[in-house]
Amino acid sequence: MKKGYLIGPDLLRQIREAVRYYINHGDRPPNRGANIGPVKARRVRVRLNEDLLAAVNTMNDPSYAQATILERGPNGDLYEGELIRITNRFENISVDAGTYAKAEWLGNEWELYAADCPPESGSI
Repeated sequence: MKKGYLIGPDLLRQIREAVRYYINHGDRPPNRGANIGPVKARRVRVRLNEDLLAAVNTMNDPSYAQATILERGPNGDLYEGELIRITNRFENISVDAGTYAKAEWLGNEWELYAADCPPESGSI
């Protein structure tokens, strides 16, 4: 009998769930206990799949939209990855579907922190 492990469907499912958890949550442990030491921020590039409306109230009524994570390939081009849910707590910022944006994992949610501006807008 050879030494080793037989990888069956249950083990593959557990591995897939663990990888998905750490992609979405970074280095934070799965328990909700006190964090010891610094917590690394996890930031991702995304393309919004739905309109992300402004929050009604920053504290208790944010808005949500589905987005696709954009990963950087070996040639430098971006390709579509996993789907996530973005939270918008800004009361005066809405973002259209299809817009390139950035999200950061804060307080157990992916929160919008940057987004491209519409073509008719500009900065001075």
